Amino acid sequence: MANLRGLAADTDEEVKAAAKSLADFIAAHPESWEYPHAARQLGRLQADTGDYPGATKTFEALEKAPNVPAEFKHEATAALIDIAFQSEQYAVGKTRVEAVAKNPSAPAALKARTDMYQLGLEGASGDLTATVKKIEDAIAKASDPGLKALGYNVLGDVYQAKGK
Repeated sequence: MANLRGLAADTDEEVKAAAKSLADFIAAHPESWEYPHAARQLGRLQADTGDYPGATKTFEALEKAPNVPAEFKHEATAALIDIAFQSEQYAVGKTRVEAVAKNPSAPAALKARTDMYQLGLEGASGDLTATVKKIEDAIAKASDPGLKALGYNVLGDVYQAKGK
């Protein structure tokens, strides 16, 4: 129910109520099968409303939680990199990207996502023209539609970070 409330929230008050419901559910049921779904939705709501510290805390807990399927943990890892970028904590994002790159058990799909984030993190403080070219090349080479979409999102984030 809390997850549905989060998906249907439109106004600020509804979003806050949904976030509270999800947080309450997570606190009451930290080991339930619904936990990763609720935590993911809460983290997304927090990030979407600019509550980056809250979203970071939620996704870090999800990433470290026992008995959570790997795909949720990988999604949390990617979300934490994105949150670092959105909150202009580029060094934190870079550290997270490097951790994935050094992890031999990280799946190829996660590494591909972090490679795309790496380009954005480099571009946030680097040469805009060169970064745009690198991201566009990565998008063109990507065969996965989700990775292409991420590339376009990262490209937009770089433009936003540069005030363009």
